[in-house]
Amino acid sequence: MRRAALILLVSLSALTLAACAPINVSVDPTPTALAAVPPFASEEEALEAAAGTVTQFYDLGALILAEGGVDGERLGEFATPSVVAIEMTGFDELREKQLTYRGQTVMRSVTLQSYLPDAADGRGVVTAYVCADGTGVTIDYPNGDSYLSPDRQGGVPFEITFDVATRNPTTLVVSSKLYWEGAGIC
Repeated sequence: MRRAALILLVSLSALTLAACAPINVSVDPTPTALAAVPPFASEEEALEAAAGTVTQFYDLGALILAEGGVDGERLGEFATPSVVAIEMTGFDELREKQLTYRGQTVMRSVTLQSYLPDAADGRGVVTAYVCADGTGVTIDYPNGDSYLSPDRQGGVPFEITFDVATRNPTTLVVSSKLYWEGAGIC
């Protein structure tokens, strides 16, 4: 039960990172054929794009959770179909158990792990470590009991990989979001 609660917390808390104001972008979730020109001029530019994408992904996830987990497919604007499918399992569980989600996860940090300007077809072009703090989140059963463990950790580390979605301007989509078991992220 506690393992299932941790998995749901990791899935749900990761979706609720909220920080910057939304940036309007039009994203084609299928990586396009890439020119020989690197997608970003520098590692700093790649990290900025990744942080913007992950913020939009989490902001939309928080909205979906606040709305009871409905229409989770909307995440496809900022994620690949495989990532959306994984996140949908958390939304489905929220609905099935009639859980109520409140609060906000805070993004403590986004750190560049790698930038691969010549990645094939723009897949895995940027990888970043993200530290998400979900201590401000509550998930409750219909009777008011908490679904979450009171002794859950404050920061949850993730390794998030991004693919190029469009060029001119270059936009990214989340293509992998994995719980990071290594030290030093949070």
